[in-house]
Amino acid sequence: GEGGNLLPYFNKRCKVTGIDISASKIRYAKSQFNGEFIYTDVYSVMLKWYDLLIIKDTIEHLYHQDYFMRYIKRFMRHDTKIFIAFSPWSMPFGGHQQCCKSFLRYIPYLHLLPFYEALLRLYETPAKVEALMEIKETRLSVKRFKEMIKDYKIEKETFWLINPNYDARFGLKPVKFINIPFLTTSYWCIISKNDKL
Repeated sequence: GEGGNLLPYFNKRCKVTGIDISASKIRYAKSQFNGEFIYTDVYSVMLKWYDLLIIKDTIEHLYHQDYFMRYIKRFMRHDTKIFIAFSPWSMPFGGHQQCCKSFLRYIPYLHLLPFYEALLRLYETPAKVEALMEIKETRLSVKRFKEMIKDYKIEKETFWLINPNYDARFGLKPVKFINIPFLTTSYWCIISKNDKL
């Protein structure tokens, strides 16, 4: 993304590295960090280790999620923590349709309908349709995510009925919850290497 999750760390003088494959997002991020280069492509950070990896609202967009979770171990020392947050596919806006420009942005569970793609093609741009269909193809549930991280240790997890992001977007105060598919709007966890494996 554009580095918004890194800015609080950067402002506290932490050494941060942002990674994205989009040149436009990297340019925007650089402008937000007063021209200091902290944003890069994946290949520039191949040989670094980090204290904390933040993967927020990202993994549900990726193909080969299992491979990704194995791959990021190369950035970890034994004491590195990973914070991961994502919106499960089955939640009301798990298809990210709230990003639409049309009235479709207001319809919960729209992404679960069999004619979802047809509706998108009627009212949205081809680029938006492609981006949203990518999320449908990579759909991620909490259950599948936990299967994919079985060789990590879950140190803490939080389920949200009202996602903390909704405070800034809609003025709704965050509400923690239990994991109930179709209601949980966001899953957050902190994981580390499992030394026993």
